[in-house]
Amino acid sequence: MGAYSQVYIFQNQQIMKSNHLKSFPILVMSFSVICFTQTTSLAQQSTIKPSIYKAWTSNIDRKLVGALYEVTDTGLKISNSMDFDNYATGDFQYVDIYARDIETIKLRKKGKIGRGILIGALSGFATGALIGLISGDDDCESEVGLASAFCHIFATTAEQKAISNGVFLGVTGGLIGAVVGSIKIKIPINGAPEKFKANRDRLTGLSLRAQLIHNHE
Repeated sequence: MGAYSQVYIFQNQQIMKSNHLKSFPILVMSFSVICFTQTTSLAQQSTIKPSIYKAWTSNIDRKLVGALYEVTDTGLKISNSMDFDNYATGDFQYVDIYARDIETIKLRKKGKIGRGILIGALSGFATGALIGLISGDDDCESEVGLASAFCHIFATTAEQKAISNGVFLGVTGGLIGAVVGSIKIKIPINGAPEKFKANRDRLTGLSLRAQLIHNHE
């Protein structure tokens, strides 16, 4: 192969590398926009669609776990199904638990942990990638001597920063999302009907039956 051919191939490789590096920020920014769009969509869906709240009710004798189906004047109806489709077909059962028998009520929206992980991870990755791109390539031109040598060894490009920052903040965001998503609403009743009455409207708004009725109005 002649010298001219080798130079031509080298120039083509450099052009391809340059085009690849130029397209990388566009890909990262596009992915970041997608991440933001998905997190916004997930947040909107969680507020529009009726939500099933998992309920933990406890007293001295027993603990009851199930879906918060309905709130009555005297207590709660706890369903055995966390599947939304079962409510459309009537394939579920519930038990009544009276306010005087309730020590504490804990509630958490179905799928909250998973949504927290997803939103946290996507948001973290998008943020980290954008920070990496904005920070740019490490500049070693101003360094001299040993500092210059170390700089050239450990210098990173904006693209490398985007990937490393994105992965780190994505994992961190996912963990934070899991912790936040696992938090439960805690309502102490202590077997007192007056405490139950004070929280009845709040509980009613979280019950599946009330949400279904509201959506059909």
